[in-house]
Amino acid sequence: LSRESERFRQKMDQVTGALEATKGLPKALVTEILDHDKQMWKTYRTFSYEELNMLEDLPQELMGRGQVAMNLQLMKKVPLFAPVVDDVDYLSDLAFQLEHVVFLPESTVFAKGDAGDSMYFISKGQLSVRTDADVSVAQLSGG
Repeated sequence: LSRESERFRQKMDQVTGALEATKGLPKALVTEILDHDKQMWKTYRTFSYEELNMLEDLPQELMGRGQVAMNLQLMKKVPLFAPVVDDVDYLSDLAFQLEHVVFLPESTVFAKGDAGDSMYFISKGQLSVRTDADVSVAQLSGG
């Protein structure tokens, strides 16, 4: 096995062992936790958001500027922000507030009737927009 594959196997064995030692967890929850770890590994080659954040060990001010710069790249691709693309202060304020979230395949990000308290940007992967009858009416993707 490659070093990377061995790391994945060890982590999954560790998580599986910990979940099995915790008696009474619903099987569906255990499966969801394991699927999340597999998806994190498949997408980012890491298991945690902390490992994803290469900036976390930097001084707060420098980390903030790095985070804003990376988020600005994503936001400038979003047509909604085209009218304010040159307003760096405005976009920087928004970019600083972005939070990275990973969803498992087949997860519901939000449903009809949910409160509109978030905005999502797709940086990797794709989403399917589905009707109440579970019919796909659109596919959304990053970029």
